[in-house]
Amino acid sequence: MVLLYAVSEEDAKKTARAYLETVTERIIAAKQRYEKQLNETITQISEIEKGLPEKNKQAEEAKLKYKEAKDARYFSLDDGEAYDRAKETMFQMDKMLDALEIELAGIREKLGAINEYRKPAQDVQDVVRRRSLPDGMMAKLEEMFVEQTIEFKSAEARKQTALKIRDREKAFLDQFKQWDNLEVEATNLSKSLGDSRRRKTLIEGQLKNPRPDMMPPIIYQNKVTIYPVLTK
Repeated sequence: MVLLYAVSEEDAKKTARAYLETVTERIIAAKQRYEKQLNETITQISEIEKGLPEKNKQAEEAKLKYKEAKDARYFSLDDGEAYDRAKETMFQMDKMLDALEIELAGIREKLGAINEYRKPAQDVQDVVRRRSLPDGMMAKLEEMFVEQTIEFKSAEARKQTALKIRDREKAFLDQFKQWDNLEVEATNLSKSLGDSRRRKTLIEGQLKNPRPDMMPPIIYQNKVTIYPVLTK
């Protein structure tokens, strides 16, 4: 029941009409909001239904590539163990690469110093310096140059192998992450689709069977009774 106050019969009519218009506008606005939500939900469902099969396909393809890489190296381990092992291998390769870079830098310095004595004399100082070397030193320098060159090539080969192993493990980890991310995306899309479908059903139910506060007001017996306000 709604009580309205007015100063005259005409004022009571205007007040009642204004009240009914306000309530009706509020109901129409609420219905429009529900209809907008319904349309947005239907659009969302359509987009998810369109994209979900492709996402599932991508996830399955990524899974097959990952399993192929895992079976080639970590077939006896589960996914978590394989991931941890690959990370540990990468860590070890990075440590090895740091050590090799230091070793290579040292060998380069040795080769540079040896070549300072091996290069042809450019001036009188070079000639004097060569003559001051002990007998057999030039032969020793040549021997040292060969040894250091071999060491350099050996260290460089170890570096390239470590890089290759690290890149292989990184590729494996990237495949795992790609598969895992696509699986999560596909799962989230499936969940979102279910949520959207349930929301669509709920909104459709609310529009089909609206609550009393969403229905136009009913005037009891289609009449209005005006009570005078008694004053002392």
